[in-house]
Amino acid sequence: MSLALFVRTRTRPGQRDLARRAWEELMKPGVDGNARQPVYFFCEDNDDPNVFCLFEIYSDRATFERAAESRRFAEYMGRIGHLLAGPPEVNITTPVWIKEQGDQAMRKVEEPGGTQ
Repeated sequence: MSLALFVRTRTRPGQRDLARRAWEELMKPGVDGNARQPVYFFCEDNDDPNVFCLFEIYSDRATFERAAESRRFAEYMGRIGHLLAGPPEVNITTPVWIKEQGDQAMRKVEEPGGTQ
């Protein structure tokens, strides 16, 4: 079953660009190469220059857990830790509906314990 992650991160004043560059260097290559992580957005808040948000979809919980425990993620967090104003706000969710981009089809995601 798919898993979606929403992450809101506040940096210390003026540090968002450094955090983004660290993400681009350390995280982006792994995201680009991970077919089991088909959706990933790195977004900058329009109203707060010290906030960025991530939206990620993983094909399953095991893929998410591998990413969270990876050397790449540990190195990224070690690199940006001093840039952050506090811990990121993380929400782990289960998608119940996804709009497919390719053909604009809509589908309901498998219900827990059920089928599509």
